[in-house]
Amino acid sequence: MTQAHRQEVYDDHMRDSNWKKLVGLGEGFFSKEGKFMWTISVPSLLKKYKTSNKCLEEMNQAYEQLTAVLDPDSVSGWELDALRAEADRGEALDIYLLKGDKAPTFHEV
Repeated sequence: MTQAHRQEVYDDHMRDSNWKKLVGLGEGFFSKEGKFMWTISVPSLLKKYKTSNKCLEEMNQAYEQLTAVLDPDSVSGWELDALRAEADRGEALDIYLLKGDKAPTFHEV
């Protein structure tokens, strides 16, 4: 199997998977007025929504535990920075970038 053939097989599998997801997203029907309507009946999305709510509760608990042991002034400053970044966007989002020195490469060591 050549690299090009392998890539084509992967592409075909992904297209097929995405098509199956798309087809399963909703069903169409005609209303009494004769208009075509879509209904969204997605069990997989509902399952993911429920899972995300459970994870959100766990993350909120972890956040509360973490902020309980940190300096309240630092936490309020970080929250203000996050709100400012959400409002301003652009370069204001740079607060989320990691700040630190890069590790030396193998050649530099």
